[in-house]
Amino acid sequence: MTIEQDMQQLENSVKYLEEYVNQGVRNNNQEEEILSKIDEADAAFDRIITEYINISERPSLEQARFVSDLQERLHRVKHSLPARPLGQERIDIRTDKGVIIYTTPACPWCHRTKEYLSRKGIIYTEHNVATNRDKAKEMIEKSGANSAPDF
Repeated sequence: MTIEQDMQQLENSVKYLEEYVNQGVRNNNQEEEILSKIDEADAAFDRIITEYINISERPSLEQARFVSDLQERLHRVKHSLPARPLGQERIDIRTDKGVIIYTTPACPWCHRTKEYLSRKGIIYTEHNVATNRDKAKEMIEKSGANSAPDF
């Protein structure tokens, strides 16, 4: 694929996800499709960045801004996906290893939550969803949450 094709795929995926988010209602029938679109968008963005690194000439400022805007929109849409309705499939966050917490390194609420759990003597297992895509999917599948911290 060329950079232009990847940019088009990224744009199409982001638009699709934005339309889903703008509906404001979680559709469990579309869950796999939504996760697939997120993966497609992430992969297209990764290919674009890799191509930028490997080419000898710089991309145009307009092209770089366009990709940056799409990446920001993708980030926003990931954190705006509708959550599961209240009362739907409650899960027990405790395990034999304590509480499972999904975090990101730059999240101030994640740090506060971990400090709180530590102060209360609650054992927890932390999963960094910023670097572990499988754990990010697991977080979404288990709780419907789209941002950290989550349990």
